[in-house]
Amino acid sequence: MTAMKNQPYPTDLNDAKKNGVVFFEAGSTPADKADLFSNINNGSQVGIGTTQTVKQQIIDSGVGSSKKSFASIMDGLNTAWSQNVKQYNPDKK
Repeated sequence: MTAMKNQPYPTDLNDAKKNGVVFFEAGSTPADKADLFSNINNGSQVGIGTTQTVKQQIIDSGVGSSKKSFASIMDGLNTAWSQNVKQYNPDKK
């Protein structure tokens, strides 16, 4: 994408638009949703962008120094994330 307003898209993006790709500009986040990601991330303890804990669990599983499987780690993260989505954003299931 060009960084300048009112400038043409690069050729690849024009080709993508011709093939049905739709570009949209994100608006401002509504005030009642401003903390949604951080609340879900922190509440679920998934730790996106904050810790190495999950990465270390995956590594330990991969090298055999943990009895947890990769699938069980992912299932736990998905469950925790889903529960917090319901808690902090109940209109999304």
